[in-house]
Amino acid sequence: MRLPSLQTLPLLALPLLTGTAAAAHYPVTVPHTSGQTTLRAEPRRVVALGPHALDLLLSLGVQPAAYGEAAQIATRDYGSPIRQIRYLGSRVTGAPINVGDRFNPNLEVLLSVKPDLIVGENYAAANYPALTRLAPTLLLHGIHSGDWQKSVVTLSRALNREPQARAVLSRHATLIRRAVQDVPAPLRGARALVVWNAGGPQRDVFTVLGPRDWTGGFFQNLGFRLALPGSADPSLGEGYRKLTLPRPTGRGFLPSCRRLHAWTARVTPRDESVAPG
Repeated sequence: MRLPSLQTLPLLALPLLTGTAAAAHYPVTVPHTSGQTTLRAEPRRVVALGPHALDLLLSLGVQPAAYGEAAQIATRDYGSPIRQIRYLGSRVTGAPINVGDRFNPNLEVLLSVKPDLIVGENYAAANYPALTRLAPTLLLHGIHSGDWQKSVVTLSRALNREPQARAVLSRHATLIRRAVQDVPAPLRGARALVVWNAGGPQRDVFTVLGPRDWTGGFFQNLGFRLALPGSADPSLGEGYRKLTLPRPTGRGFLPSCRRLHAWTARVTPRDESVAPG
């Protein structure tokens, strides 16, 4: 899953807010992007394939037994505890086993973890048959605006944590309302150019994102008007255009971009994580 180009508010990976798990309701069958999965009992050992899956699990108060990182980060030492998880590592209290690439994990290592549930993204669909032979597997959407709100409800059914999902959604709605009020006057209703960069060899190529992408949708929900160059380009998913630019420096930012960057940095507490809007 992509991370936003600018820091946003802490929205999803929140402390457990209220309620306890309801009475056991297994077996339960849960639909997801690759079909439907039946769980016979409440999962105890859960694998998170990617930061999106990890974010959802942590928001529901579940720590991962294993983790698959994005290929761009190029982690090694498969089968060993992964100790430096970017993006949400400060919220991981254990030492999940490194199973490799989130979309193409090491199946031998994954089997050794003895998972009760594997949670990943729809981009791992090609490996779904292999994954589901190892353990019940849920693959979820995550890049469209509003996707995570649906996915957290789906996952909560599998984990018997539906009250926690309702608390997360309520907290998110409250934070958005507060954030809208906190937008500085010079930025209210301003045009925002939201871009994504994959890093690595493509670090100088930026994709302009629109309202259907969760990052663009997040800024639109805050009252910004997205700067969109023409119509969406189907070849770019939710993108509108690719821009090849030198990486921005402080002096290269437009004044409005500097103000937006300063504001988002200010409203993001140091001890909170970044999460999808």
